[in-house]
Amino acid sequence: MREVAGGAAFDVTIRFDEAVDVVEFESFPNLRTQVQITVSAAGVSAFRTSDGVPHMVVERKSTGIV
Repeated sequence: MREVAGGAAFDVTIRFDEAVDVVEFESFPNLRTQVQITVSAAGVSAFRTSDGVPHMVVERKSTGIV
């Protein structure tokens, strides 16, 4: 995780133990072991799916990031 824009946003890189499918369509799988995205200070990405759901939402916990 890296702070950008003076804390207004964060670049987040997540590495998965096993590859995950990042596409919802069964006929078009796209397996990834790592994803990178920028989220706002609230933890919500600006990019959204076609139905308006953010690509990523992260929440800060006292023990780290979930």
